[in-house]
Amino acid sequence: MTLKHKDLPGSNTQEMFENYVKDFYKFDSEYRCFITAFDRLGDTDPFNSLFEKLEQDYTNSYLNDLSVKWCAIWDGETRWHLSGITSQQGFYDRYIRRYVSDNERVVVIISDGLRYESAVQLNEELNRGQKGKSELDAMLGVIPSYTALGMAALLPHKTIEITSKGDFEINGISTEGTANREKILQTVKKEALAIRAAQIINLNQQQLHEKLSESGNKLIYIYHNTIDARGDNASTENEVFEATEKAFNEIFTLVRKLRTLDLSIQNIVITADHGYIYRRTPLQERDKTPKEDLAGVKSKRRFIIANENLEQQGTQSFPMSYLDKNSDMYAILPRSTNCFKLSGAGSCYVHGGTSLQEVVIPVIRFRSDKKANPSMNTKKVSVSVTSLSHKVTSIVTHLTFFQNEPVDEKHLPIHITAFFEDESGERISSENIIIADSTSKEPQDRAYKEKFTLKNMAYDKGKNYYLVLKDEKESVNQELERIPFVIDLLFGGNIQF
Repeated sequence: MTLKHKDLPGSNTQEMFENYVKDFYKFDSEYRCFITAFDRLGDTDPFNSLFEKLEQDYTNSYLNDLSVKWCAIWDGETRWHLSGITSQQGFYDRYIRRYVSDNERVVVIISDGLRYESAVQLNEELNRGQKGKSELDAMLGVIPSYTALGMAALLPHKTIEITSKGDFEINGISTEGTANREKILQTVKKEALAIRAAQIINLNQQQLHEKLSESGNKLIYIYHNTIDARGDNASTENEVFEATEKAFNEIFTLVRKLRTLDLSIQNIVITADHGYIYRRTPLQERDKTPKEDLAGVKSKRRFIIANENLEQQGTQSFPMSYLDKNSDMYAILPRSTNCFKLSGAGSCYVHGGTSLQEVVIPVIRFRSDKKANPSMNTKKVSVSVTSLSHKVTSIVTHLTFFQNEPVDEKHLPIHITAFFEDESGERISSENIIIADSTSKEPQDRAYKEKFTLKNMAYDKGKNYYLVLKDEKESVNQELERIPFVIDLLFGGNIQF
């Protein structure tokens, strides 16, 4: 494998995250596809040298280098958070709340261990093979990146409470198990259901209709476990990529069944609790971080949850107050792709740490077109800037955008890229993605506040600068609007773009 991005560009946490979403994930995807094809060969001997070369390049030149750089950039950060990126614990508020508020039926499929790189392929397959529109977003996952916390983060909540044993509760209810999760869902919507995919995937349409229409369910969480079930088992961890293919088929079938039910299910959201690291070559002794006297209330290969900040060479720690401001717990994590030295088999498939493969969480938003207006008059919603003043006075400035129409049968969502340019067309600010997809009829629900950071340079208030809005999904005629602005900085700044 010859890597295109030998230096894996990115000078801060946000850039590294965005570069993974745009580009770096492809290395993980290609590795998965290669290993899947390699395993299906009847005779692998002629390709063993190719396998060894690719394995070495993937593990050392990409996976390790990327993780080392990502960890180093987090050094000195005191909070697990990325500005402008939806955090996994904000999933419900960002993607689900509006449907519940509008009394629209929505189905959430949570696939345990579905990585972002795999979700890219699934999203493409849904767009090709289902009657509807599928779009993919990315969230910053919680740490430790493991099932118990990831599943808790996806539930509606104001605070995730962390117990003295390192377990998680919402409103005093344990987040473990589908029965408890259903109770938590019913605190925001009485007509809510939590169910395992295994309970419904083999039902015929009539049986599925009856199951999901019980009590007029409007908020439905379906828990799907095919990838992690295979990967998180020492005897089957090398089958995780085959399990991914199986997961695609199962989720595809689920979406098709849900879409064709006579239950007005138009909104299906697919996400994950965590990602994972996988390499075919087992961890070497040098890749294991001594646990020594590190004692926590909960310990796994890739993390320790402790009630104090335990410092040890080869680890990073983050206060878990980012989830619960009253918590004094810490997540202690081995750096890079290392694991703690623990007894037992299984070291090819791991998760729980901070690597991009573990914490870039996919969100696929599928909207069925079965009730869409077939008229050619269907168009995308329009978006406008609400500020009356087109003057910028600070290197960091905020603008509010308004989605003029709700998404409905006549109006489709739109993805807009927004940034500032000078008169010569040179980009002079950070870039924001505005996903205008609100179905709410309430104007306040269709407002999007975005932060722009200008380059730290001299500006001439006598010249025009432009806020450029582009339709991210169009291949031609991308530019929607070019709005002139005056930049007259009241104070200098040291912010580097």
